[in-house]
Amino acid sequence: MRRFTGTDITPQQVFALGESETRRCLREIDKIRRQLGIADSSAFRAHLSDPRFMITDKQKVIAGFGRIDSTVRSHLKVFVGDVQVPVVEAREWPNAGPSTPPGIYRPRDDHGTGTDQFHINFHGGAYNSRAMEWIYMHEAIPGHHLQVSVRRGQSADDLRDELFFPGTAEGWACYVEYYGDDLGLYTDPYQRLGKWEWDLVRSVRLVLDAGIHYHGWSHQQALDYWLQHIPGQDAIAEREVTRVTNWAAQALSYKVGADRIQRMRDALQHEQGPRFNAARFHRAYLHMGQVPIAVAEGNIRERLQQ
Repeated sequence: MRRFTGTDITPQQVFALGESETRRCLREIDKIRRQLGIADSSAFRAHLSDPRFMITDKQKVIAGFGRIDSTVRSHLKVFVGDVQVPVVEAREWPNAGPSTPPGIYRPRDDHGTGTDQFHINFHGGAYNSRAMEWIYMHEAIPGHHLQVSVRRGQSADDLRDELFFPGTAEGWACYVEYYGDDLGLYTDPYQRLGKWEWDLVRSVRLVLDAGIHYHGWSHQQALDYWLQHIPGQDAIAEREVTRVTNWAAQALSYKVGADRIQRMRDALQHEQGPRFNAARFHRAYLHMGQVPIAVAEGNIRERLQQ
């Protein structure tokens, strides 16, 4: 847990955070259901399975990500200040399969093409339109692509270039998804819903991780918890339970990291009141680079003075 989160969180705290966040996600999803005027949960699930949410033209998907990129860049100064972010190209993910995530960031150093790339999973010839805005923020801007772009500006002999702390990296990319409104996104309730649908998956994974590896849950117990709390996503249940079983604590990096970053922000905002500047906080966090979250917490106030 320390390796993947960069914190001293306990298994009991992981389990409690997962249950709390699961309830939160379900409340937000239900709020959107009522906003859309759909009578009940079963009708909502049937509505969301409509093929109209799946984009079958790959070029439309890529063009859609281009529009999202333009929107985010036009709002980025308010979110993180005046930073230069190189172009990131949206491309189809080669050899993506049914177990491949919706997208992944591939910096230029990983593949030698000279371009930073955001790969999309077009397996099966369709892409879920509700996943577009949150996945772009997570993998591209202001998520991983922005993180890497800031890191490139550091000294070439900086030790942090040789380190990677998942809670710091994945926590940031998960954290920024909550601020789509600040970046000109989530104007469509279905895009906001897509964020909460995947956040629900991440939240349940916290419970499963602690349940399996600390409480000794069986595979079936983990599946039962998933099916009870994530309606309409039975198709990926086996995949996600197997992932958590085989890769202990990795799934914690997203939500635990995001939670600690948000708590850091909340504490500073409480201390500074109207003097708090979110863009300065975000820059300070990013410029600390690859250090454990606990180290970032201990140094954030000093960084804000620089």
